[in-house]
Amino acid sequence: MNVPYSRVSIPVWGAMICPGTDGFLWGDRDRDIVDDKDLKLFSAFGRQFLSTPPVIEPVGAPMDCSHLLDTIEATGSILHSETETECFRKLAVAAMQLSKSRLAVVAAVHPQDESYCRVVATSGVVPSDLLDSAVPLQGSLVGLVIRSQMAAPSDFKCGPGNRRALGPDSPLGLELDEGLVVLPAGTGNATPAAVLLAGGDYTDASSLHGTRTLCSCAGLLAHQFRLRDRIEHDAMRDGLTGLLNRRAFNEMYAQVFRSTWRQGLPISMLMIDADHFKKVNDEMGHPAGDIVLGFIASTIESCLRESDFVARYGGEEFVVCLPGTEGRGAIKVAERIRQVCSNTVIPLERGGRVVTVSIGVSTIAPSHKATPAADVELLKQADDALYRAKSRGRNRIECI
Repeated sequence: MNVPYSRVSIPVWGAMICPGTDGFLWGDRDRDIVDDKDLKLFSAFGRQFLSTPPVIEPVGAPMDCSHLLDTIEATGSILHSETETECFRKLAVAAMQLSKSRLAVVAAVHPQDESYCRVVATSGVVPSDLLDSAVPLQGSLVGLVIRSQMAAPSDFKCGPGNRRALGPDSPLGLELDEGLVVLPAGTGNATPAAVLLAGGDYTDASSLHGTRTLCSCAGLLAHQFRLRDRIEHDAMRDGLTGLLNRRAFNEMYAQVFRSTWRQGLPISMLMIDADHFKKVNDEMGHPAGDIVLGFIASTIESCLRESDFVARYGGEEFVVCLPGTEGRGAIKVAERIRQVCSNTVIPLERGGRVVTVSIGVSTIAPSHKATPAADVELLKQADDALYRAKSRGRNRIECI
């Protein structure tokens, strides 16, 4: 089968048995590999098999296995999701249909702030402003399910005490005495979301079991998406300051430079270095040096536009890219950064300290003659300007 984050298909062996009204549909592969196409064929044949009237009247009540095929198809669809959002959207639709609910709501723990959830997907008739609304982890039935990793009982009926299942600020308009169930989306410690279902008959163990399977599948896939994003984030970020690292900056800079150049816009670069930083480490210790670097990083970020980006380039050196900014504008940005640093006493364990910065500025205008190494040249010019600023007394700006 094709499995997310695997470059090759995963071999699966086994048998699939579907009891029907006139016998069993049986498909097995004892030697060959079961792939996605096999599952689709099995599902299609299963539906045809179940819809065929029995030749001999069965003894006792016939077994309805359509929910099993619905679960197989929905699981396959969810596993082909390319994003967490798509995964949860498919889950909401499939869970509502499989459980025959009036509505379905998926609330996911915020990936950057695990103190609350937000509604990421809905299906059925729900308030239009519900999507993307905040859901507290404390004080909501959904939050309780996510924290405990256990489903709310399936025989729940909506009453005054649980009518606000998504918290006091996210009313769903649930009707009193209608069926209500909340299922964790995931298993064990990997429970990034929960699914709230209302208006269905949740005493039907077969359909609820299929819905739980979908929730577990979607939750585990969403957990994989988040692990991937975290790994990518950690690989691109400096562990101390949280800024882009040098490798990530170079990759982003190459793309932005080409795009800015094609649009005929200027692009500027700042090279920033903390003055006398070695003295801070020697006199006050490396923890104090870390605080200083964190302060400079946050100062630089506070002076930039959303389209600008900054990286810790190495040691106490930072680099800033200002796409679409000409030389005069770049100097203004550099001066803001320099002034904030020179006018701020950084509180440290052994007393406050002012740490100034030196800044080199370089700019390439649209009229500049295009060369294959223009992006490298821009960086080198900023570095040369920084060297000049430090050699001329520090706490100053030099430009080329």
